[in-house]
Amino acid sequence: MSFPWIEHTAVLTGAAGLVSTPARVWPRQAVAGKTVASSTCPAGDALAGLDALLGAAGRGQVWRGLDRLNVLLGFPHVHYMVLPWQAGLATQAQWQAYAGALLAQRSGVPAERLAVWIEAGRYGEPCLAAAAERDLLHGIDQLMRRHRLRRGACRALAADALLHHARRLPADALLAVPQPGACSFVARRENRWEDAFTLCFAHDDLRRQIAAACAMLGRLPAAVRVADGPMGWLALPEGGAHAC
Repeated sequence: MSFPWIEHTAVLTGAAGLVSTPARVWPRQAVAGKTVASSTCPAGDALAGLDALLGAAGRGQVWRGLDRLNVLLGFPHVHYMVLPWQAGLATQAQWQAYAGALLAQRSGVPAERLAVWIEAGRYGEPCLAAAAERDLLHGIDQLMRRHRLRRGACRALAADALLHHARRLPADALLAVPQPGACSFVARRENRWEDAFTLCFAHDDLRRQIAAACAMLGRLPAAVRVADGPMGWLALPEGGAHAC
């Protein structure tokens, strides 16, 4: 059976991965399983790896122009932090400038080169923010045009993991999001976001990675949860966001 269009979701870390899912024309239509492909990025070039995967990916047979690409960005392409609440910030532009300045300080990348995501949170409480370099996002947009794909959602990997796992996190918890060569962590304390960061590792011992994260927090959370691999959860197509 042919499908009218394809929903592609790329995961960019130290390698590139692509999940292609046939779209449903009506809600209860049965679809074939997802196809999953991965590519080692030559010399760390995530865009080259993604270009190769998109070139080999299946396309919709009826409305090919409707094929869409969503993107999840992980290490080393994205930086995280938890923004303390600021009562004096009233507009989205003010929050973007505030987040950009703090993320620039944390990442060492000038604020003008960063695109920033701010995840929606409860009023008066800290919220999760992430940033990636604008040049990378521009390169992704160019690939979409080259492969004639509609632009879908773009989100930081740990933020997308939270869409899938947040409701199952207790009030005092640490969420670990393993990736090649690194692990991202989001900590919650008293039901509020406490901190978010990525640590690089030369080993894949998850217990040691979590111990390092707890040392950085200066405490041991009551619960630790490890996110499934992104090829398994892929919450992004149902609830995406764009960097600004």
